[in-house]
Amino acid sequence: MHTIKTPISKEEINTLKVGDQILISGHILCGRDAVLPKIVKMIQNGTVDELDEDLEGSVIFHTAVSPAGVGPTSSNKLEIESSFPVLSQGGVRIHLGKGKISKETIQSLKENNSVYAVIPPVTALLKSKTLSQKVVAFEEKQQSVVKDIYSTEGELSIVTESFEMTKQYHNENFDAKIDGSLTLDDDKPRVDKILFVGGSNLAITNAYLSGGEVFVEGIAKTNVIYLNDETNSLNSVIMEVPFVVSDKTTIECENSSIIAQASIVDVDVVVKKGREFYFDAKLKINAEIYCEMVGAVISKIDMTEKYAEKDCAIEVVFGQAGQTAWDIAKQVKVREETIFMQNPTVNFPLDKDENIVIFYQKKN
Repeated sequence: MHTIKTPISKEEINTLKVGDQILISGHILCGRDAVLPKIVKMIQNGTVDELDEDLEGSVIFHTAVSPAGVGPTSSNKLEIESSFPVLSQGGVRIHLGKGKISKETIQSLKENNSVYAVIPPVTALLKSKTLSQKVVAFEEKQQSVVKDIYSTEGELSIVTESFEMTKQYHNENFDAKIDGSLTLDDDKPRVDKILFVGGSNLAITNAYLSGGEVFVEGIAKTNVIYLNDETNSLNSVIMEVPFVVSDKTTIECENSSIIAQASIVDVDVVVKKGREFYFDAKLKINAEIYCEMVGAVISKIDMTEKYAEKDCAIEVVFGQAGQTAWDIAKQVKVREETIFMQNPTVNFPLDKDENIVIFYQKKN
């Protein structure tokens, strides 16, 4: 286990090898899908100093938010993985997340003295180890948009605030079977009898939705103790079996985050030809599926220009089949109730083309 404290030097990164376990303490930046491209753009434009965060020697955690707290999101999403090269050039030394990344991305990490580390879905544990947290950049996002709202008095300018949220859709529970094999090296004693199989455990490395199925990836391990008659010796071997299991789901979500847990049961190991181990087991999987969404609330409405007063007492509007009272009211800038009250025999939505009558009361 390597213990690392931020900020991290290039020399310290170069001591790490594939498969090493690391314990990180210190200041960790967390960013969702939409944030990382913004930082990339700031680095490319030379405005990254506006962040008031020094990226040199930093750790960026690709995060999703669930009711339990902050956890990893899939790092192979386009918005995230495409940010690796520029962020690494900008000083990020460790990219934390989950999922498999491409060979091209791995090469760019090597060239920029950075690494990618997979973190298991231990959201509750991460929350318990967090001493403090705060928003350091991109706290809010505002944009002017036109929504389906109108005024009877004048034109409106509407400002909304967007926000990201995670909604739990479903708990997916399913059983799966896995298997694997191991051949002993030539310098190992042959197997005459298996005496013990136990200490079985597994680690989930990735979970995701694809093509109407939920996929869970991981590695299962078990210990095998066996007897060699020739030397009358006890020997042991650890079997590691990578797996990918899946189950059909009705959940459809473009940007999802999954927290998966699994238990291993009914482990069986047999030996053939004295050197070949065959492993099979059953898994019980629980996958909490969260959907990452963007919502919006109206924060401000201003009237920009008042309408001119109507110069007529009555107006006939040609209503088209399918239009609602709201559609007609919005078109002529009157209340929806006015349409209902002045056209009591008309049914909405219109089932056929029909004339709609609006009476105006002249203002003194």
